[in-house]
Amino acid sequence: MIFPKSKEHVFLETCERDGASTRNFPAGKYPCSEKACPFRFVGGFTLLELIISLAIFAFMTAFLLAKYGTFNQGVIMTDLAYDTALAIQNAQASALDVQGATASGAPSTILYNNVYGIHFTAPSNNFIYFVNPANSTSTPSQTFIASGLGASSNLGIYTMKAGDTVSQMCITSSCASGGTPASALDLSFQRPNPDATIIASTSAGTVHAVYADITISGNDGSTRDVIIRGTGEISVSN
Repeated sequence: MIFPKSKEHVFLETCERDGASTRNFPAGKYPCSEKACPFRFVGGFTLLELIISLAIFAFMTAFLLAKYGTFNQGVIMTDLAYDTALAIQNAQASALDVQGATASGAPSTILYNNVYGIHFTAPSNNFIYFVNPANSTSTPSQTFIASGLGASSNLGIYTMKAGDTVSQMCITSSCASGGTPASALDLSFQRPNPDATIIASTSAGTVHAVYADITISGNDGSTRDVIIRGTGEISVSN
């Protein structure tokens, strides 16, 4: 035979399950006090738990703040390297997309097979986007370096923010791998060939190359490399 539970029994079970709940009972008839409800659950942090939680939070905050500067500068350097690569790609696109330019000595004549390129010097915080109409009927062997193009051939000067520079340039292989240092570098393009003509000023004079490495340095010493190959491939490396 099953006997029904008393109200007090049900009341204690309810307190144990729900904390200080008094549901299922008329208001005020069965007050759920600590004396009447020995199973009442009291939640919250102890002082030790609170101190440990605050210590962990303080440590994580300090760690993230310390790493933020390095992370932020790394993002800026990567963006700068890609901006430089895009400038080179823009010169390549101008040549292949038949961007016209005024012929040298004949302002009324527009030529559509001009040499477009980017001129770098190192160390420097800028580089020049140029066009060479005088070389429009031959292979781009005469570029900014060889022909001594003046300001009239400058299509734009890209200036890096304070502290960022083109710190070094190398040909034949990367600077980290012992490539030949260059003080000036021209990367030029002429339709219909997407290949890059790479001309560098080195200690041995002006030379042609099939590989160039441009190292960009930040004010914190971080670096990124822009790689250009004779096939016209442009890439960015950490």
